[in-house]
Amino acid sequence: MTIPAANFTLIATIGCGVLSLLLIGLVSVTVTISISLYVMFGLMSVLESNGYDLELELLGGGLFLLSYFMNRFLKKNVYVFGSAALGALMTIYGILMILGRIPSQVDLGGLIIQIGVFGLFISSFSFQLYHIKKMKKEEEDEELRTVPKYLEKNN
Repeated sequence: MTIPAANFTLIATIGCGVLSLLLIGLVSVTVTISISLYVMFGLMSVLESNGYDLELELLGGGLFLLSYFMNRFLKKNVYVFGSAALGALMTIYGILMILGRIPSQVDLGGLIIQIGVFGLFISSFSFQLYHIKKMKKEEEDEELRTVPKYLEKNN
């Protein structure tokens, strides 16, 4: 029994998605590590290409502090990053499919498509963070408006 390549890709994608949902804690740690490593190695290559010596203790300590704070930020917001990234990619794929492109032939390497994905990602990320902060503020305001039960009994 042979499975066509397109069906195998679909089955493998669905299988990996289900496996990711089952192991969501491990996936979030993996995504956090991969994003921070990608950013740090990218930053290191830019600094080295501009002539900075990364073996200096001061610069190495600065990079360590940057990676520490970046990991702290990513731990709190990894689900927002994932949601924004998936939403941006699915939107671009959807638009390209509407325009008649086959999903397996979509090339995300073009500069215009990458700018579109980046713009959608930033838009989605900032929109989600705004609404998360707004929701937390509304919850705090609601908690301040309610009277604790131990005070109600005394009145």
